[in-house]
Amino acid sequence: MIQQEGFVQNAPKRRVLRGSNQQRITGVVVNNGLSVPRDARRRFRAILENIRRTSVEEQARGKTDFKAYLKGFASYVKMVQPEVGKKLMEEVHSVLAEDVRKRGAAK
Repeated sequence: MIQQEGFVQNAPKRRVLRGSNQQRITGVVVNNGLSVPRDARRRFRAILENIRRTSVEEQARGKTDFKAYLKGFASYVKMVQPEVGKKLMEEVHSVLAEDVRKRGAAK
């Protein structure tokens, strides 16, 4: 069929994708519906937990506008997985508010 349509097969690029492996398109897992990769969500939750234990500035590690990154990643997850993203967004707002309270109490 490929040859009938006038295409040429590139054999070294041929892959068989099985259902048991993560199939990603532009970083989004597309196996059974759309989802953000589990390891990325786990890393993000770990960052939020570390912020609870320390502070936003300590976790930023020199990154500028780290708060915007946190909100942006949660929004990205919400776009792909609305239920999960909503919980993450609430958690981000909670963590940032908690951090502001901690800094205010420290002064």
